[in-house]
Amino acid sequence: MTEWQDADTDDDGLKDGYELFIGTNPLFTDLDNDGDGLRWFQDCDDNNSNISPYANEIRNGIDDNCNGEIDEGLPDLNPQILIVSYSSQSAEVNRNIAITAFGNSDTETILFDFEDPLQTEFSINQATVVASSPGIYRGEVCAVTEGLFNCESIVVEFTTVQEIEVEPTIKSEPEERSTYVSQLSENIVTVVVLSIVVLLVTVLGWKRPKAPVKWEQPVTYDNNVPAAPDLSMWSK
Repeated sequence: MTEWQDADTDDDGLKDGYELFIGTNPLFTDLDNDGDGLRWFQDCDDNNSNISPYANEIRNGIDDNCNGEIDEGLPDLNPQILIVSYSSQSAEVNRNIAITAFGNSDTETILFDFEDPLQTEFSINQATVVASSPGIYRGEVCAVTEGLFNCESIVVEFTTVQEIEVEPTIKSEPEERSTYVSQLSENIVTVVVLSIVVLLVTVLGWKRPKAPVKWEQPVTYDNNVPAAPDLSMWSK
C-alpha cells in the first residue's frame, strides 16, 4: 500500500495521486528507459529513442511517431533510370560488352534482365554480357524501389570475328634500320683497319731524304798572276 506520509511512494517523480488518476501503479517506478523524455506508458517503444509520439515519420517501414501508421504523409517514390552507358554496343562474339546504369535518389536497386543466350556477370550498377554466336540481343535495366519499377530497353549486337590476311610487301622499318646499322659498322671497321696499316707503313718504312748538295762554282787559278811585291825594305 502507499505510504501516507510520502506523496511519491515509488520515488519515480510522479505523485501517488496522479498515478492513480492515470492508471499506473504508485508502488512501481515508472521509468523512461530510452531517455527520450517519455515514460514507458507514454511511449510506444521505450527501448528505442528514435520512436516516440514526438518523432518525425521517415521512410523506413516503421511507425516512427506512434500513431499506428507507417511512412504516412511522405511523397510517393518515383524511381527512374537516369543514365545507361555502354563500353560498346557492338562487339565480336566472345568479347565483353559492359553496361552501366544509374538511377535517381528514389532508386534503391538497379536490376538487369537479358535474353537467355547471353552470358552475364553482375556488379553494382553494372552488367557484363558475352555472346558465343552473332546476333542482336535485347534486355532491360530497371530502377527499383519498394516494388516500384522503372525500366529501359537495352540492345547489343555481337558480330562474327573478321579474319584479315596481311602480306608484307615492304621491309619493316626495324629491319631496314638494322641493315643500315650493320653496313655502317662494317664500313667503319674497314676504314679503321686501313688507317692502321697506312700508319704502320708510314712509321716503319719511310725515311727522310737527304738534303740536296748545294752547287758551287769551281775555282780556277791563273799561274801567270805576278807575286805580291816585297815591302820589307819599307819597314826599315
